[in-house]
Amino acid sequence: MDAPACPHCGLQEKEALLKAADLYWAEGKQDLSVDYYGRYLALDPSDFDTACKRAAYLCSMARERRDTLLFQKADQGIAEILRDHWDWKAGHQNRMDLYFCFGKLDGLLAQYQKIAGEDPAKAGIGGEMGQWIRLMMRFKEEKPNVPESLKVGEGSSLLFESFWPLLLAIAFSFALGVFIPAGSSPDEESTHKLSLVQQMVIILALLGSGFYGIWRYQKLSQKDQPKKPKGPRPTLEP
Repeated sequence: MDAPACPHCGLQEKEALLKAADLYWAEGKQDLSVDYYGRYLALDPSDFDTACKRAAYLCSMARERRDTLLFQKADQGIAEILRDHWDWKAGHQNRMDLYFCFGKLDGLLAQYQKIAGEDPAKAGIGGEMGQWIRLMMRFKEEKPNVPESLKVGEGSSLLFESFWPLLLAIAFSFALGVFIPAGSSPDEESTHKLSLVQQMVIILALLGSGFYGIWRYQKLSQKDQPKKPKGPRPTLEP
């Protein structure tokens, strides 16, 4: 470690700061954790892995809390790392996720376009990230029309509205068997015919009301679905 950078600090203090930062994060004390990571990096700014960890944690906290101050800290931390490590793709991805969460992708796109135009060494990755950003913006603007699932109350109401004839048919079949039993006729031949007729009536009532309920349910469930758009399918290429 360079003595002018930390004249009164030894290796043990650096290790203690790093250990405390890891423990605080594991305990859910996020603010203390990133603070101790920052203190450690002040003593050893060349530690790339720890700098990446701190920046990733700041991004996670900013997205979770929707905090603009944390957004600025996270963005600044990633930008500082990318100045010397432009090929750090995880950093570019974290930055895109961060800007997407706060609805600022257009500003990030302008940054990448400027960098790609001014620095030929960064133009390749800058152009690639620009394409990804435009693709994310397109998906955000062109959300697929997916019908919302029915709520519990709406689903129950739809089932009852569709299959109430089947319920009546079941009640009718039960009443028919109770009030007009098949063995009520003294004649054996008449009893057999009456039983056949009774069974046929029950079967036809159940089948008819069941098929009607299925047709009715499909018709009502598709009633509010959006119509398919006409014309060519939109491309996903940026």
